[in-house]
Amino acid sequence: MAGSLGYAERLTWRDDVGGTLGTPEFDESNDDATLQKKIDKLTALIVASKEHGGMVVHTGAGISTSVGIPDFRGPNGVWTAQQKKIPPPKASCAFDTAKPSLTHMALVALQKNGFVKYVVSCNVDCLHLRSGLPRDKLAELHGNCFAERCKQCGTEYIRDFEMQTAGIKLTGRRCIKEGCVEKGTKRKRGDPAGSALNSTPPPLGSKLRDQVLDWDDALPETELNLAEKHSGETSLALVLGSSLQITPSCDVPLKTISKANKKKRGGKLVIVNLQETNKDKYAHVLIHAKTDLVMAGVMQRLGLQVPDYERIDSVTVAHTVRKSKEGNDSARFDYTLRIGSSHGFGHPTPWLAKIDVDFLTPLSRLGQRTSYDPSSHTNLFEAFDFGYEREPDDGFCVVELTFTFVDGCTERAYQIPSHELRHEFHDDHTKTYHSETIKYGFTTSRIVYAQAVKTENDGLGSETESL
Repeated sequence: MAGSLGYAERLTWRDDVGGTLGTPEFDESNDDATLQKKIDKLTALIVASKEHGGMVVHTGAGISTSVGIPDFRGPNGVWTAQQKKIPPPKASCAFDTAKPSLTHMALVALQKNGFVKYVVSCNVDCLHLRSGLPRDKLAELHGNCFAERCKQCGTEYIRDFEMQTAGIKLTGRRCIKEGCVEKGTKRKRGDPAGSALNSTPPPLGSKLRDQVLDWDDALPETELNLAEKHSGETSLALVLGSSLQITPSCDVPLKTISKANKKKRGGKLVIVNLQETNKDKYAHVLIHAKTDLVMAGVMQRLGLQVPDYERIDSVTVAHTVRKSKEGNDSARFDYTLRIGSSHGFGHPTPWLAKIDVDFLTPLSRLGQRTSYDPSSHTNLFEAFDFGYEREPDDGFCVVELTFTFVDGCTERAYQIPSHELRHEFHDDHTKTYHSETIKYGFTTSRIVYAQAVKTENDGLGSETESL
């Protein structure tokens, strides 16, 4: 089970998940005049906050529901269903291929234009980082299902696959930062953190841990401190899509409206959420509406464009060539072609559905595999082995690689028409060995966000978000 459903299942079971569940939702978008006046007030506060370096935005599950990820405490939330002992809500997309909402992308534009100082998120879906929000402008108080970190050197790795653990547990992978070595260990050939082509495996790096908090885990101290610091130094705290029920993260927005900050900067709190929250009484402006609708209105008033979203995924293509037979007129070469994740060999590639390899150079094949479907495998770490009889002046053979990937519910493909498997040839009747690794990146998803429905065609079957 993936997405928020899988994340909830990986947490330690608790009957009491804190706070209230399933409270009614209110949508005042039917009263357009009132809603527009509130968006006017919010926009004015956002503009004024620029004097103090911009606002601090606090985000919850409500900013991701529009892309198909269920929330937790809503009338149809994951934990609400758990309490009612009914089947959980169905996710219309997986975490792995989820795309940022209009709200995510609007925050990126606002940050670039100086209206957002910092974003404090309780979400674990990685969509803020996928949207392009800088990591140093984001505090992920409850962790990230796509992140793992080295405890020894602090290096964080953002993956395109979801962690299968929660609670800061070991993931089975290791740090690859230069100089970060776990004492008394040696890397085994084929280790996910190493090179599949390295004949002398380097020492093993320190073990990595997931960054998903379980119920009893403490919030990351550095990020919590930054969240509180920035919140206490801005004139506006904007809460988007959060029920503000999990402590201590729910109290961070109150730093903006502390007596000291109110006196110094006129700190104000605005809450945009479909449900009531325990902090509503402190709000200068309270908006019961979907965050995408509100943020689209803000962007329109500021004259800013919601940036398009483009997802680029990568694969690593590597090959080795060994000369295994000498003759007067021909030489026999054995090739091993390997295709792996952008993170290296042995890592999952949930976005990739199929690989096809077509050999464009005439050759004799031994044990050749030309198609690979990784859906039945945990890791994409597959070798395409074949032999090649060639003339001495032929220094390479050519293959065509086709990667079929998943974009939403649709399969699309990207083709590399002429990948050269080069090798070196010598007439000294000695065995040759050659290896090469190339990383290919290509667009696997693109979204144009617009306020009116229109047809877009970018060759990828682009989607247009409508409000």
